[in-house]
Formats: sequence, structure tokens, C-alpha cells
Amino acid sequence: MKLMMRNRQYSSCNVNIAEKSIANNLETLRYFKSELVFLAEIAHKTNRPELAISYCQQVLKLCQELAIFCLKIVKKFSNKFIIN
Repeated sequence: MKLMMRNRQYSSCNVNIAEKSIANNLETLRYFKSELVFLAEIAHKTNRPELAISYCQQVLKLCQELAIFCLKIVKKFSNKFIIN
């Protein structure tokens, strides 16, 4: 019984670490997104549309990379919980 409880606590700990990792990545993404959007606005206001588009594309790339990261985390933990 104690072993099962420890196993659950360990699994819970892994989930908490993953949640913190995802939260940290989301916060980092939010920071970079804000900076890139700010730079895109400056580029737009200074009549540099190509640069503005470039910054917007970088924001989209960051979002895609984070989505891929999140999917990997979800798959990893889904497989662990299905097996257990």
C-alpha cells in the first residue's frame, strides 16, 4: 500500500515538474511575443513592412515550436498513465 502511495506521489511530482516547465515556456513565449510584436509595430510605423512581417513570422514560429513541445509532453505523460 505504501509503495502504491509513493508511486502516485512520484507521478504527481513528475506532472508538477512538467506543468512548471510548460508554464515557464509559456511565460518565455509571452515575453518574446510581446517584444517581437512591439518591434513589428515600430517597423510598421517607420514604413518597413518587410521587417514587420519578419517579426510576425518569428512570433508564429515560436508559437509552433511551443505547440510541438506541449504535444510531446502530453504524449509522454499520456503513455505513462495508460501503461500504469
